Amino acid sequence: MKIQYFNDLDRFPYIIIDEFYNESEIEELWEELDYMCNSRRLILASKDRGAAHDNGKLLKFNHCQYLDSMYTDRSQSNILDVTTKLFMEEKRIFEDHPHWYFKDMQRINLDYTQVSYYEHKDEYQSHRDRAIFTSLTWFYKKPKKYSGGDFWFEDFNFGLECLNNRTVIFPSVIRHAVRPIKMEEKFMGQKCGRFCISQFMCTKFQH
Repeated sequence: MKIQYFNDLDRFPYIIIDEFYNESEIEELWEELDYMCNSRRLILASKDRGAAHDNGKLLKFNHCQYLDSMYTDRSQSNILDVTTKLFMEEKRIFEDHPHWYFKDMQRINLDYTQVSYYEHKDEYQSHRDRAIFTSLTWFYKKPKKYSGGDFWFEDFNFGLECLNNRTVIFPSVIRHAVRPIKMEEKFMGQKCGRFCISQFMCTKFQH
């Protein structure tokens, strides 16, 4: 696992983690990612299903599913079980960042997890998330059979390469986008595209 902290005053604080998940964890994650690739589970994004939009214009073009709506028992999901280590076992990853925004993990008491899948022409136009932190982890089957799909921060005019088993964590209020995917027709419908596990970390206020 390789962790990089970024605290550029001209941009915003964020974290990149390469190879966050080990081989046995990746095997578990892929087991469920393969299972999710069915039209009954990964569903085309729409405004009715909570996809981001701007004054009625849809911004999200992919297939996706919130796992929290699929499982009443989180332990039954490989993804939900494995990925909790980010803000349970590995909270130090946040707390070691030099910026104040990452210091207080005690405020995080609620999280949601979404699986997204992108094939040819799929994209996610610039938007913000309704959370405190957004964590994205990217996966694809090797050898890589698509191009494009990189991650872009439009307001700051810079992007990140979506490497396999790479996690990026950033303040959810920062606008971000997924550039369009390019894929040959012969590879479509074979789970050869770009997978993303999104974790949205929030605060549920107690009364």
